Amino acid sequence: MNITSLGKIIQKSLALTLILVIILGIMPLSALATYETPPPDDISEPRPPIDEPLDEEAPDDESPEDELLQPEADYSTDSGSEDSHNEVSAGVEHTVAIRTDESIWALSNNNAGQVGKFIAPIEPLVAGSIPISTRAELEAIRDNLGGSFHLTNDINVNGIWTPIGSTQNQFTGTFDGRGHKIHGITNIRSGNPIGVFSVTQGATIRNLGIVMADGASVTNGNSFVGLLAGRSITSEFHNTYVIGSINYTDPSAFAGIQISSITSGLLIGQADDSIISSSYSEGSITINARSMLGSGTVRVGGLVGRSTSDIKNNYSMVNVHGSVTGAVTASAFVGGLVGSQETKAVSHCYSVGSVVSIVRSVTDMGNFGGLVGLITNGVVVDSFYNSEASGKSDTGKGSGRTTEEMRERALYSNWNFNTIWNINSNTNNGFPFLRQVHQSGNDDTIDSWVTITRDG
Repeated sequence: MNITSLGKIIQKSLALTLILVIILGIMPLSALATYETPPPDDISEPRPPIDEPLDEEAPDDESPEDELLQPEADYSTDSGSEDSHNEVSAGVEHTVAIRTDESIWALSNNNAGQVGKFIAPIEPLVAGSIPISTRAELEAIRDNLGGSFHLTNDINVNGIWTPIGSTQNQFTGTFDGRGHKIHGITNIRSGNPIGVFSVTQGATIRNLGIVMADGASVTNGNSFVGLLAGRSITSEFHNTYVIGSINYTDPSAFAGIQISSITSGLLIGQADDSIISSSYSEGSITINARSMLGSGTVRVGGLVGRSTSDIKNNYSMVNVHGSVTGAVTASAFVGGLVGSQETKAVSHCYSVGSVVSIVRSVTDMGNFGGLVGLITNGVVVDSFYNSEASGKSDTGKGSGRTTEEMRERALYSNWNFNTIWNINSNTNNGFPFLRQVHQSGNDDTIDSWVTITRDG
């Protein structure tokens, strides 16, 4: 090899070294990511990798899971259309994704034949949380009402359910559904406030769905009736949903005695000083009270019957019916979302179901509305109801809009469509839906995400 050839080789080596230095100077090693996709059998077409570099790694003494934020990246697929989902068959294992803001997101497992989607942030479990995988383990919570629990899979009750807790012994712990649901409930026993949970106090329930068996409804009654909880006191509910129906006639109608107050919402019967967010209800609720004597009050809402709580970013797709007939004095407060809101705020919510209120008595008082039946010291902010479906035109308790208007994103100009809400003509019958939780039947598809891991 002559000196001239050797010089050319050295020049090329120096040039390559310079290029590598420039590249590494522009792109720090912490930005490098390895993209893994689910096995071919699990997903028809993976989402494209996220282009933005990941944030710098958290210090050794702080896990990136310590504080979870909601992602601000959009949900577009490689087709470029927002929220066009890759189809995944039922029974597929979930796929976890770490987004650019280091929040962890997942899709829950689904039982065969039960296709749906539940996209929920996976918060770190409470220390000592007890895993629940069977009906027997779920029922055992009654012996440890202050404990912390989480579901590891969907649970099929396949029959009548007895509420967890009671008026005297409330559930005070934490229950994390982890994106799973409790389903197959054919009815809920009466006695104490009625719901999967009877009464909660200081509790937190999140990432959980309650689905009644096909064609079933709660026909038992009490002063407080809801599918998730009969009554909540200073509790929090986040990313929850219920699908089913309540169809109850007060038995005192046949005894001819005074009607006791009945308060019912499809999610929660009565919510006192609680927080309900990013949750929804779907189905129907019918409460009838009839008596030849006495007086009675009926409060019925598609989500909550009676509220002194903050209700934000929720919706109801429930047909609501509340009636009192034959009493000497009677009152009915009936709303598409809330029967009566007595303090605090209903904000960024909507309802699209029918609303029927019937009061027949010597002295009667009826307050009904497409969104809220009665509002006293509470307020309603940026919230809407379907005036066509509800047949209502009330103001000051939410704004009435036509069906088509409620399918237009422009109506919800002050809502958070970055991380909480989305709207798509092919999803949720064209109405807004919650990004974190959406489950609507066996013909739906499941969002699927690539898993992003970090080197170093």
